[in-house]
This record gives sequence, structure tokens and C-alpha cells, in this order.
Amino acid sequence: MSRARRWTEEERAFLRGAIPGRWRAEVCAAFEERFGRPITPAQVKDFAARWRVLSGVRGAPPGSPANRGRFRAGNVPHNSLPLGSEARRDGYLWRKVAASEGPGLSRLGWRQAHRLVWEEANGPVPEGCNVVFKDGDRSNVALGNLMLTTGAEHAAMAKLGLHGAGEAGRACAALAVAAAAAGRRADAARKGGARGGEGP
Repeated sequence: MSRARRWTEEERAFLRGAIPGRWRAEVCAAFEERFGRPITPAQVKDFAARWRVLSGVRGAPPGSPANRGRFRAGNVPHNSLPLGSEARRDGYLWRKVAASEGPGLSRLGWRQAHRLVWEEANGPVPEGCNVVFKDGDRSNVALGNLMLTTGAEHAAMAKLGLHGAGEAGRACAALAVAAAAAGRRADAARKGGARGGEGP
């Protein structure tokens, strides 16, 4: 059984002044330089806890990674899934396509399976467009069940409750989008005519 280290009054005074704002390794080096004998970071920790001295530093020491000792280069976490694995989240089917994050990928290299199927057949999804399910079933990722909609059509389909109505729903949404655009143009023409109209 180890005994607690007995500190002299001079050592206690030194440590009370040396611990705030320093890493434990720095305190150990300064202690050894001053008193000529080494102490361990664990002893510094114990002293700080016993005498209620706060260092005020957080995280890993400078020059060392934040997850030091937890993950080593080349190690794979035990719950990692291989490439090509599929998982369901929020009703959508996701497929792992990369070992790490990248452009167009989720945080851990996953992509929505329906977008992958669409892109394999038709190329990249244009900016501002969405790939939606004709029958409304998110688990049916067959190419025949997928269609491309603009953001405006997608919003109109959601507002009108037309998801799952297929091409007919898309046509109705396109009509709703066109009608809304025509209404905006008519409103703008009326307002522009009123402002620039005949004067006295």
C-alpha cells in the first residue's frame, strides 16, 4: 500500500503557484528543475484535488491530438459497417459508399439509396431538384418508382398532399406552380401599373 506524499511548506507554496494555467507535465518539469527531484502528473493531480487548486486548462496538451490514446491510425471501430451496407433511417434507405465523409455524403460516408439509383441511370441530380417516390413508399427504390421534381414542384406536392400520386401528382404540382407564378406576375403588373399610371 502506497503512502501519500508529504509535501514541505516550500513545495506546497510552489505547486499552488505553478499549477494554475499550466499542464501537469509542465508543472512536473518546473518542480524537478526547482527542487531537483521528479514528480508524476498523477501526483500533481492529487495535490490539486487535495488542496483545491484549479489549473484552468482543458483538453489535450498542445501538440497532442484531442482523442490521444483512444483511436490509433488504421484502427477501425468495432461497430463500423463495411462499404455497401444498407441501413434505414427516417424511412429512407441509406447505403455506405465511402469510409469517411466527403462532398455529397453524410458525416460517415452514407448516401440515400434512391438518389444513388437515380444517379446511376441519369447522372447527377441537378441543383435545386429532388428525387421523389411516385408511390410515396420510401423503401421502394426501384428506378421506375423514382421521378425528378424541381424544388417548387416538390413544395407544391407537399402542400397539396400529392406525394405518392405519381406523375399525375407531379403534373398537378406543376400546374399549381405555374398558376402561382402567373398570379405573382399579375400582381406585379397591377402594382407597377398603379405606380406608373396617369397623373393629374
